Amino acid sequence: MIVSWINLYLIFFKIGMFSFGGGYVMLPLIYQHIEIYNLIPMEEFADIVALSQMTPGPIAVNAATYIGFRNAGLIGAIFATLGVISPSLILVFLILRLMKRFKENPLTQAALDGIKPVTVGMIGVASIYFLERSILEGRFFSLDLIRMNIDFLNLPKLILFFAIIVAVVKTRISPIILTLSAGVIAVFLF
Repeated sequence: MIVSWINLYLIFFKIGMFSFGGGYVMLPLIYQHIEIYNLIPMEEFADIVALSQMTPGPIAVNAATYIGFRNAGLIGAIFATLGVISPSLILVFLILRLMKRFKENPLTQAALDGIKPVTVGMIGVASIYFLERSILEGRFFSLDLIRMNIDFLNLPKLILFFAIIVAVVKTRISPIILTLSAGVIAVFLF
């Protein structure tokens, strides 16, 4: 389904407006909107996130640009990108103007304290999504986990995951080198 430029802008404006906490927080909303509006084939979502992480810039901006381009070419990419960054720009200008007046306000502090657990929850949802797509083969919330049946685990990927974590913690090898190495290993093994 091809979405108009204005609709791309509005879709990503809404995503940008209701995603406080960065790109990983936006991933569940982007996923949901891809599904609702059929923006791209669902199989491409993990590819979008991988590409968004590998290219310079924020994940949400890169994902919006990609989805906009796939839907409506260069103009679609521009509108989707503007949509996702517009709320932040508007909020920053408003906050700068109001910061001195409301900085010590208990309601402001309470609102920010309420946003923190929601942000953690949305990052958790994104983590579970990628865990299901890679190591757990789509069955995170299945009874297999409770019954301790490990047939759903992709053991080679799990071993690679823990090997990279150990290498990051125990060696001075750059995480970039380790990430690239894991990618090369995965291409040949999986």
